[in-house]
Order: sequence, then structure tokens, then C-alpha cells
Amino acid sequence: MIIVPRRKLLLAPFAGLLGALPASALRELPEARAAALPGLTRLVVFVSGGWFPQECYLGKDGGPGPSLAPLLPYKDSMTLVEGLDNRVADANKRSDDAHYNVGKYELTGGGPTSIDQIVSARLAAPTVLSTLNLALTPEKNRYIKRDGNTLAGELNPTRVFDQLFAGLEPSEPNQPNERDRRNALRKHALDQALRSADRVKGQLSGARRSQLEAFAAGATEQLQAIERSGALPVPGCVSPEMPGVTGLANMDSSLKDDTIYPATVEAHIRNITAALLCDLTRVATLQFSNDDNHPKTHFKFVPGITTSYKKNDHDVSHDAHTGDPEAMRRKLLYHEWLSEQIAVLLKTLAAVPEGDGTMLDHTLVTWIPSWGTGSRAHTLANVPAVLIGGRKPTGYRHRQYDNQPSLNDFWGGIQQAFGVEQDKFGDPQFSDGALTDLWT
Repeated sequence: MIIVPRRKLLLAPFAGLLGALPASALRELPEARAAALPGLTRLVVFVSGGWFPQECYLGKDGGPGPSLAPLLPYKDSMTLVEGLDNRVADANKRSDDAHYNVGKYELTGGGPTSIDQIVSARLAAPTVLSTLNLALTPEKNRYIKRDGNTLAGELNPTRVFDQLFAGLEPSEPNQPNERDRRNALRKHALDQALRSADRVKGQLSGARRSQLEAFAAGATEQLQAIERSGALPVPGCVSPEMPGVTGLANMDSSLKDDTIYPATVEAHIRNITAALLCDLTRVATLQFSNDDNHPKTHFKFVPGITTSYKKNDHDVSHDAHTGDPEAMRRKLLYHEWLSEQIAVLLKTLAAVPEGDGTMLDHTLVTWIPSWGTGSRAHTLANVPAVLIGGRKPTGYRHRQYDNQPSLNDFWGGIQQAFGVEQDKFGDPQFSDGALTDLWT
């Protein structure tokens, strides 16, 4: 399970200390720079295994394709990227298993730390959880890394709910039980972080000690604000309903069920949404399926798909690549259904005021598949990506990279959008430098 308490970051070596610093302190350091998208404070990454055909995501006019129709209300904040190459995964494919290693490089680029953990450390928000990492498959879902340690995404939304909201009844944001629970969680996390900082302070000097002191000052200020007012304003914070998913006793097998899979997706999305609204975390990931299309659903839950076509998502990806019209139709409808699930999160964030805009204006949502095509050759070139949120200066943008830049360079651009001053991401031998033109 990856529900990483923020306080654990402080117990690590220097990387952990950076993870504890508030963004305001980091911006004062000489190696930090202003984010490419000013005001970003949250990152959500969706990963869908298999192939996302161009016919599904790209329209004939260069706009969003039919599978992205549910996301059209957010088109002005959308960037559609084509032509990425997962070079590091391609270089590490095994001859006896073409799928092997692909998933573990998607968010790490062959480096010791995945993009979600890097952004979380950069944001250094005093939240209860540093990241919330969820998955829909027990097989090969170990797609998150922190300091070289590989971690698995949590499958069961009920366990996530229990850790985040145990003992709460669904309520309005300003009702005492909700407010007190939220404040107790935040005070506990801040108390633990300050104690950890005090323990390691004597081991540091110079710039590192100054960074730690800046963090401690920010955490102390937050604690004092809670104690003065009894609440920190978190607009829209409402605990969700307990996930109404049955059959979760054995997640390893039950997620292949075409009834349980969609209910679990919806519950994961609700948990992510509530955790963001209540500021319990600012970074979340969800793996809809792994690079082998597990849990290999048959799409029976998707409107418009007949049950007579028996093949699962893995086989459908290959058949669609060969021109099977029914397989392509199923890919289109399935990805449209995934878009509908993502739109639930977007709609909620877009409705909550924050600063001079909305929560969506301060959140970057990223969606990528595992493969570039559905061919039996398992091509890792021409991987697309969908970006939504943030205040992009140009509105909708279709970015086609004919030179096939590395997926590492894409994540390099994302980390720079959050102010991380690093030109390369992951294994540097598979990177030519961060993509700095994603938004321009």
C-alpha cells in the first residue's frame, strides 16, 4: 500500500529534508526557479495500460478526438501531446516477455524516484499524506519509486477510505466533526514533522540548516493558525460516502470482474477527489491497468459494447491495430468511459474557488498510456499524453513531436512546471533535456 505519511520524509537523508521544505523557502534558493505554470500546487497522474489509438484521442481538425469528448468542458486548459518515446523501457525489454519492465519505467524514466515523489518533495506541503498512489491491478503495479525503493499502488478503495476518513459521516465542510477531524490530522502531521526536524537539526549546517529552519518556521505558523482559528480554510472539503464496492475480499481476482472493476475505479476517483479537496494530499496517481492491460476487463460495463465479443482489453488492443473495426470501436468507447471518470475529478476541482481562480487552475492532471501502438511488436514510440489544468497561456494546444523525444524529457518538462530546477529526468542517458515548450 502506498499512502505515504508526510512525516516519514523528514526521517530520510537530504532528499527527505528537501521533501519537507515549503515551496516558499525553496523558491528563495539559487537552484530553484519560477514554475513554468505559476501557481501549480497539485499533480494527479493517470496511467492506462495498453494502447490509446490516435483515432480515439485526436480529431480530424487537430482537436480532441471522440474518446476525449467528456473532457471538452476543460479544452481551454488542455494540451494534447503526441510523439513521445519510452526509450528506457524499450532498451530494457526482455526477449521472453515484451511487457516486462515497461510499467516500472513509465513514471521513473529509469531513475531512483518517480515523478509524483519528485513533485511532492518540491511542493513540500504540510499535508497528512505526501502522495496517494492507487492501482486497479495486483500484477505489475509497482510503478512508484522513492529513493530507489519500489512501491505498490493500493488496490482496495475501502482501505484508503478507512485511513483517510474513518469514523466520519458524510458532512458539510464547516460541520464540527469534519472540521475537527481534518484539523486533528493536520496538527498531528505538523507536530511529527517538527519533532523530526528538531532531531536532525544538530546534524546540519549552512544552507541545509537554513532550509530546515525555514521549514520549521512555516510548520509552526500553520500550527498557530489552526490553534487561533480552530480551522484552516479548505473550501469544498466533504468526506465522501464509504465506497459501496462488494466482492473486495480477494482483490487479486475480483478486479477482473466487469462489475467490480468500474465500481472500484469510481471509488478510487472519489477518494482522490476528497483527499485533494480536504488538503490531505496534493499528489495522487491512479493506474487504471498495467502495461499488459491487466486486469484484462471485457468492457461489459461500458455503454454501447455488446457482450458477444469475448476478447479482453489486451487482445482488443492488438486486434484494433490490425484494423478490426469492432476492436477499434471498443477501444474508443472504453477510453471515453475512462475520460468520464477523469471528468468527475475535473468538474469538482473546477467548481471550488481557490485564490484568483479555481482548484483546477492550480492542479495539473496528466494521463498517459503504456504503448505507442497495439502491434505485436509492442512499440514504445509515439506514446501520447493528455494534460489538463493549470493556467496555460495559450489555451488548447496540440503538440506533435516529430523528433520522438524521450518520455523522460516529457516528465522533465512536468517537473520544471512545478519549479524543479533539473534539465533531465530519470536515467540521463535516455534524456536530451526537458521539453520546455509544452505550454507555449
